[in-house]
Amino acid sequence: MIQKLTKVNFKLLVLGILILIPFLSYAETPVEQILYRTVENFEAVNYRLGSVLSKISQNYGIQYGVEFILEEPNILSFTFSLKNPTLKEVLDTIVKIDRRYIWEEHNGIINLIPVQKKNDPTHIFNQIIPKFVVSERDFSGALNELATAIEGHELRAVSHGALPSGHTFSLSFEQVPVREVLDAIIKADGVYVWVWFGQGTTVKLIGTNINKKKANTN
Repeated sequence: MIQKLTKVNFKLLVLGILILIPFLSYAETPVEQILYRTVENFEAVNYRLGSVLSKISQNYGIQYGVEFILEEPNILSFTFSLKNPTLKEVLDTIVKIDRRYIWEEHNGIINLIPVQKKNDPTHIFNQIIPKFVVSERDFSGALNELATAIEGHELRAVSHGALPSGHTFSLSFEQVPVREVLDAIIKADGVYVWVWFGQGTTVKLIGTNINKKKANTN
């Protein structure tokens, strides 16, 4: 009797796994949903990198942070055309054309990083913040807290093109790089992208009017 029950239970277990497999296989995380957003077409003709990223932000409804190589954005132009591309396909195309960069995604924010800086511990955006906590602070307050948390560098943020949203938010992190804290701050406010121009410690925060519902999510 025990053996029969065991066999029955085993068959039920196998059946349950087979039923769940399709759902497990096709379940998407929020990251996957962002990277696999699509637009009807994406075209760049003699675009500088900053212009390509601006168009990505507008078309796919995403925010980003970019660390330009010093001689950018005037050294290389991008010309390509993609039909029904995902965000990932456009980003892959960018770093295929200019192999000096890699891209990463952090909690819904896209980062474009110079390959040579990626693992450089002296690079300001790679510096690890042991603990970062803000409670019910606005955009400017959060940036000020970040500036005081960075050792050996004086981070200066300059905003351009739009005013912060004005709402307050709370963030809490431990052992994360400056880059990811900046990402979290612009995401919490929802207005800006951030740009570093290859030298110094000034970050330019550029206001956007992105339409976060514009792109399709497959």
